[in-house]
Amino acid sequence: VACTEKGVTEHSFTLDRPEEPVPGVLWLPEGAEGPRPLVLLCHGGTQEKRAPNIVALGRRLVRHLGHAAVAIDCPHHGERMPEEERGMSREERREAMRGRLFGEGRRATVSQAMGDWTETLDAVADRPDVGAGPVGWWGLSMGCAFGVPFVSREPRVNAAVLGLAGWDESSPRSGFDEAARRIT
Repeated sequence: VACTEKGVTEHSFTLDRPEEPVPGVLWLPEGAEGPRPLVLLCHGGTQEKRAPNIVALGRRLVRHLGHAAVAIDCPHHGERMPEEERGMSREERREAMRGRLFGEGRRATVSQAMGDWTETLDAVADRPDVGAGPVGWWGLSMGCAFGVPFVSREPRVNAAVLGLAGWDESSPRSGFDEAARRIT
């Protein structure tokens, strides 16, 4: 599904993944052709692919720089939110997600997110209107928690904005520091 507004064409898509479908959105300049820089936009915890800050940044990258931008609903977010968490307040959702992001479920959640982002990058880079141009990552909060391991292992990422990881003394880092040291 595609729609164009103010020179930005938005494509909604769904990746078929073994764990579950991954909904996403790709923003491109209207009439885009050929390779161009691509920025992967990873939302923060309790947000989703169409959070106002993600949409605004995606459109801005397209409109002002001619880049492509893509965002997906990360595990347990947006259209992938567990049924029992729908209707919870933001604070209640944060507490429910704490175990998946900082507790026992962290490794599985991070692994799933990394696979989702790898397949997203593969699919988008195969498009003739995006191509194999330079790739960047933008992720704050949970976008940093998923971004550090992803960027450290994904050779196609040339630049990254990472911050606000939200660690505290009680948060198990499970490989985060080692992955951060691998980023150059």
